[in-house]
Amino acid sequence: PLTIEDLSSSDFSEQEIIALRNFDMQSVVVLPIRAGSRAIGVVVLGSGAPQKFTERDIRIFRSFSEQASLRIDAARLLQQTERRARQLATNAAISQIASSILELDMLLPQLVEEVKTSFAYDHVQVFLMDDAGKFAVLRASTGEVGQTMLEAGHRLEKGSQSVIGQVTAQGKPVITSDT
Repeated sequence: PLTIEDLSSSDFSEQEIIALRNFDMQSVVVLPIRAGSRAIGVVVLGSGAPQKFTERDIRIFRSFSEQASLRIDAARLLQQTERRARQLATNAAISQIASSILELDMLLPQLVEEVKTSFAYDHVQVFLMDDAGKFAVLRASTGEVGQTMLEAGHRLEKGSQSVIGQVTAQGKPVITSDT
């Protein structure tokens, strides 16, 4: 833990001191939160008056930091497990839908809705390549905007600068956090 008994005699930048003083802090303890050897966050404890921290205080802070780290990591692992369980359940549901419906125009809209609902996505689309293999044509989409795009016959050229164009050209998945 990092302990600062009095902000006015610390090595913090002026901006950091102003930010902490906005919370009426004069003394500060910063505790790391870790998952294994990886830092995942910090806990900041503060007091409005200067504090003299003892070795006992430091041991308590370390213990708190370790317990918080364990709890947060356990919660993260539980979320991952629950997400994986949802993925498996969705795969089963999609397999059931796919095996019971042979007509693509009926199958694809049900699939995008199932994926959207199961994973709480804002939007899900399915593009299929046209017969010439030149364009990825939107075949199913969720939401009002998706329906408008479907009605307009939205398509993207294979190899275009779009994510879909790149995936259709390379034949490999792409994950992007900002389209």
